[in-house]
Amino acid sequence: MWSETVIDVHPVVASFINQKVGVVESNRVKVDELWCSRHVMQTQYTIQIVRCNSTACCGPWCSNYVHIFPIRFLPPPMPFEKSSAGLSIASNDRQANAFCGTLCQRI
Repeated sequence: MWSETVIDVHPVVASFINQKVGVVESNRVKVDELWCSRHVMQTQYTIQIVRCNSTACCGPWCSNYVHIFPIRFLPPPMPFEKSSAGLSIASNDRQANAFCGTLCQRI
């Protein structure tokens, strides 16, 4: 079925690949509550899976991501309000002048 498909003028080639026994098991990570507590943040709108700071578990960081996001997870949307004092977190997201800040404003 998929081999008969064309996506953006490119033919799709689909074929079965027989996996060798043992290959998947050696690369599989044991996902348990401890692993999830270090790598996963789930909210009403998102699920984020990020590497932890343990080099034994996830290896060394290859970028400065952890310096920009020290808690590793992206901050959630927060309602802001503008006032004469500048931006502040709104006490109520239903306020008339409340808006969700950009990622840069939330950092």
